[in-house]
Amino acid sequence: MPPWTISSDLKLRIPALRHVQGLSIKKICEVLDIRKSLVYQTLQLYDKLADVTNSNSRKLGRRRSLFTQFSLPR
Repeated sequence: MPPWTISSDLKLRIPALRHVQGLSIKKICEVLDIRKSLVYQTLQLYDKLADVTNSNSRKLGRRRSLFTQFSLPR
């Protein structure tokens, strides 16, 4: 994954261009200036979940603790 993220509104345009307007994958890449792999991944998610983002994916990073040993009341 690149260090930048692609906005969800740009991802929402991919299925519309493919299914409604009937554009090819190559033409979608040219119009939106994105890579072919992103188009395929987005279309695969859209076919599987009917959404362009995976809301079931795990959040990265460590879980945040509300209390640490230093913030506990004495």
